[in-house]
Order: sequence, then structure tokens, then C-alpha cells
Amino acid sequence: AVIDAFAALSVVDLLVDDALTVTGVSTFGGGTSISTAGVLSLEAGGSLTTAAGNDLNIVYPDGRSLFFKEAGTTTLTLDNAQGATFAGVVTANAGVVVDEMTLDADTLTATDTFTVDAASTITLDSATSGNLSLKVSGTLYASLYHDSNHLHIKSQISDGDLKLQGVDGGSLVTALTLDMSDAG
Repeated sequence: AVIDAFAALSVVDLLVDDALTVTGVSTFGGGTSISTAGVLSLEAGGSLTTAAGNDLNIVYPDGRSLFFKEAGTTTLTLDNAQGATFAGVVTANAGVVVDEMTLDADTLTATDTFTVDAASTITLDSATSGNLSLKVSGTLYASLYHDSNHLHIKSQISDGDLKLQGVDGGSLVTALTLDMSDAG
């Protein structure tokens, strides 16, 4: 059956056993549901919206995953364990927070101890300057850099000594001190 309602159509309960095509702006109140085999399709440029201040809830009560597809290819999967799988690059222009870490532009910030743990080599590579700066609370205290194929280790604190320390028989010892206040 075809129902053509030019002005408005108000239906209290509607059960459709086949395809239902609605054109134009449509409002569904109460709990709108689609059967387990049903598919909700939006035409090009279509959108699903709720009234201002309300959330749009898409619920899979039996713990299945929710898939977002484009041209038949899955681009995003939301699984029942609150996980998300993206098929491509994730762009977040306002930063990304993971546990206690925030990545924003070119800065990675940790709110606690930061550990780099690799199964193999850890490489720090600066494309042009070759500088590695060591800071505490934003204050530079040392740097490592190269110049004319030489490695430089520099104390950045005025008159701050360089010390080479190790453990001898369970005790900390200073094997070498370069006294910067006395020109090294």
C-alpha cells in the first residue's frame, strides 16, 4: 500500500513487514525500533539527529558489535567490550588522551612516571639539529648534541659539575668529576 501524506501523517503504532521509504523530514517519537533483520538506510546527505540537549542512543542489547560502513567497506567497528577499531587514520585535532598520557600536536605529556619499554633498540632521531635536551619542570639542565662528528655532553646550569658515577661493592662512587666552576 502507498500512503501519500502531503501535510502531515500521525500514526500511533506502525508495523511494516517489508520496506518502508520515508522522504523529507520525519520525526519519530517514543521508542523507535528496527527488527533484528532490519536495515536503516539514509539517503546521500541524510542524518540522524535528536532534539537539542538529548543524546542519540544506538543500543545492541545482545552484545553484538556496531559497524559503520562506506561503500560496503567497514570503516569503524564498536564492539561489545567498549573497543573501537578504525580502518584508517584517526585524526584528532584537539589531542588524544590515553590513560595518563596526552598527545597534542608534537607534545606527549604524562601525568605520572613515563616509561619507554621496547623489545629491542630505542632510537631518538632529530632530523636536523641532533640535540637532546634534558629538563626538570621545564628548566634545561643538560644537553647532548653533535658537532663536526663529535659528541658533546653539556651541563646547562652555571657552574654545574659533570659527574660520572657507578656502584662499587654496593656503594655509590663518583669516579670522575669535571668541575665547571674551575673550568673543568
